[in-house]
Amino acid sequence: MDKLPVSEQEKLRKCSDDRLRQKLLNAGKSEAEVKTLSRADLLAACAEHRAQTLVEAASVFVKPAYDPEVEKLRITFEQQKWQQEAVEREKQRVFEQAKLDAELKLREEELKRDEENRKLKAEELRLAAARDAEAFRLREFELRIEQEKVDRNDALQRHLKNAELEMKRKDIDRHETTVSKMKLFGDALHNSVTRMSNDPVEMISFFKSVELLYESLEVPTELKAALVRPHLNERARSLVTRLSADVAKDYDKMRDAILVEFKLSPNMYLDRFNNLTRVQKKQQSCLLLG
Repeated sequence: MDKLPVSEQEKLRKCSDDRLRQKLLNAGKSEAEVKTLSRADLLAACAEHRAQTLVEAASVFVKPAYDPEVEKLRITFEQQKWQQEAVEREKQRVFEQAKLDAELKLREEELKRDEENRKLKAEELRLAAARDAEAFRLREFELRIEQEKVDRNDALQRHLKNAELEMKRKDIDRHETTVSKMKLFGDALHNSVTRMSNDPVEMISFFKSVELLYESLEVPTELKAALVRPHLNERARSLVTRLSADVAKDYDKMRDAILVEFKLSPNMYLDRFNNLTRVQKKQQSCLLLG
């Protein structure tokens, strides 16, 4: 570089790397050799080539004496060359600026796309998280509803089971109570009441004695009919078996049905009284027969 005039050095420094490589290629250098050179090496090689070119040009155009025409041509050539180089430099500057602007624009578009993709990805993640949270809440709600149904069903089953057990317990208690009462009152009647006579006239006194015993023992109404059945005569028991269930369970209705069956009425008692006769052997009195 020191071999060149300052103006030539400035010209080379203003050239781009591509311009310097092109100068070396024009000077006959190989493309492979030029590609491997750094900028400093490019400047050095171009400076050396330029210095050699100036020396050769000086040796061709130098004349023993000053020639104004030749000098004028040289100056014109130099001006044209400078103008051409200025145009080339401007083109190179415009090209480099356009290239830089294109790179900047491309980079801005890439950054913009990256930002949009980042926002889109973030939105997708947010929506996915919201869907997952909603699905979790829905599943949790469904599980809670199912658990409440199971709990209600279990509670209902326990209530029904307890109610069933309570009913069975009450039935057992009632059955045991009824059985025990039947046995208790049955034994009392067995020891206090004689079997119903086949004589219809004595039926009234039979029922009277039974009812007095019922009253003294405070026998429940629902047990009266069942307790008296074993003490009925064959004809009365046969009648009871033909009665409806409602009548057979009701002591008063059953008694009235038996009295109707045996046709016990005031006229019948009067006829029986009129047909009675005294038996001397037994020394019966009228008061006794009455």
